[in-house]
Amino acid sequence: MQKLVLEDIAVYVEGKKVLKSVSMELGHIDIVGVIGANGTGKTTLLNAIAGLLPIKNGKIYLDGFDITTSTPGERLRRSISYVPDGSGVFSALTVRENLVLGGLIRQSTEIEPVLSLLPDLRGCLDTLATSLTAFQRRQCAFARALMSQPSVLMIDELSLGLSPIAADALARLLPDISAHGVAIIVVEQDIDRVLSLVDRAYVLEGGTVVLQGTPGELLSSTDFVNRYLWGS
Repeated sequence: MQKLVLEDIAVYVEGKKVLKSVSMELGHIDIVGVIGANGTGKTTLLNAIAGLLPIKNGKIYLDGFDITTSTPGERLRRSISYVPDGSGVFSALTVRENLVLGGLIRQSTEIEPVLSLLPDLRGCLDTLATSLTAFQRRQCAFARALMSQPSVLMIDELSLGLSPIAADALARLLPDISAHGVAIIVVEQDIDRVLSLVDRAYVLEGGTVVLQGTPGELLSSTDFVNRYLWGS
């Protein structure tokens, strides 16, 4: 059984059909990428999975259970966690407070397991998030999401606002997170970076999946290379 299954979902935003019959699957420890230009529905897809946008048509299953009409809170309790684009932290709180808040759904205040994955945060636990660098804020957002002990982690725009070195450092965390039994969906503009990370990728265009496959399969596709790597 797949961890997460989307069956022909359609989503409207302000009366406009943004997603049109999107289907995808995520295995229990898969890292899956979602690729596409701005405005193709990538963030809308993650918001729909998180329950932040209603599904007009189609179904979403988690561990075989239909969660199509579940609230965001119910999906979080069922172990779907979300790192949105931007900082994704509470700026007025310290790093420690952000992490503890992330653990409330599991009634967990034990931050050490998360810090073992993100040790750079140890030195700024009592620093207000507003004083952090962009890289530290993004690490804090990852840590806060992981405090809920997710089995599915969604990351929107992994490298947004980060230097290439910082983005690569975050990207290297994903296999370690996956190794702890977490399935990951990552949206990322840098196609080379995302293909180096994922087991499978879905290409969105015009609100629908136009291509999908392993990195090897996509890179062997002339259509994919011409349209997404060479910019033609």
